[in-house]
Amino acid sequence: MRVCPKCGYIDDLIWRHSLKYGIDWAPYSEFTQINPEIAQKLLKEKFVEEGYYVYHLTKGMNVERQAIFENPTYKQRWAIPIEAGRKGAKMTVVSKIMSRIKIERKNQTRLFEVTKNE
Repeated sequence: MRVCPKCGYIDDLIWRHSLKYGIDWAPYSEFTQINPEIAQKLLKEKFVEEGYYVYHLTKGMNVERQAIFENPTYKQRWAIPIEAGRKGAKMTVVSKIMSRIKIERKNQTRLFEVTKNE
């Protein structure tokens, strides 16, 4: 549940936190009771912008929402990359290690390399 620190507005109880950064979700059946107009639009359109949020209907009939200011490029990439939410510290270390492993594998000599006798 999200609460606005300035005005004290409390979100509807149907919204649940997702494992994706910055995305909340709700079952479509519960969402239709709260916002029937947006629910009808979601059946026809891929994304629906309403106020500060953009809504998306998944294949599993769940409605996902995220704030437009957190991900203004939602049409290209719906989920916000984890490194954007965590400032990239953990992901850059992992990516450096993986690239180092790839280079080591590429430079590694093969044990059973077949050479052509000329």
